[in-house]
Amino acid sequence: MTKPSAQHKLQGTHREDRHSPNEMETTLATKDIDKDLFINKFAVDEWERTFTELGNIGLLMVTDITALMMLCNNVGIYMNCVKLLRENGLTITTPNGLEQQRPEVNTMVKMQEQYYKGCAKFGLTPTDRMKISVPEKKDEDEFEGL
Repeated sequence: MTKPSAQHKLQGTHREDRHSPNEMETTLATKDIDKDLFINKFAVDEWERTFTELGNIGLLMVTDITALMMLCNNVGIYMNCVKLLRENGLTITTPNGLEQQRPEVNTMVKMQEQYYKGCAKFGLTPTDRMKISVPEKKDEDEFEGL
């Protein structure tokens, strides 16, 4: 996977000879989004938490919004499955009297796999996060710009 220059710069691996001088640059994302686009409150909470973290270090662009929304909805689906399994147990009895795993277990596994793949793209896993070097925030000088 090719990373954007901004991510290489944060990781300290940027080289001018490996990046296009005309690389597409997008606008930083804003947090304003219709909460009805999320599957449940778990997804909204994940959006708030993740957007705040990525936004604080300037890694979230407008073009990343849909991917992050999908990631957050995966969390919402996963957490909904957890809730259902806690309430109903891990197995069901079929009409033939056989006991089998509830379908929510498979859904949880799929959401978990998709979540970790998405997390890697945003640098949210511990391993991927270690690769990112975030520049120190400069103390704001109240007289700067006067």
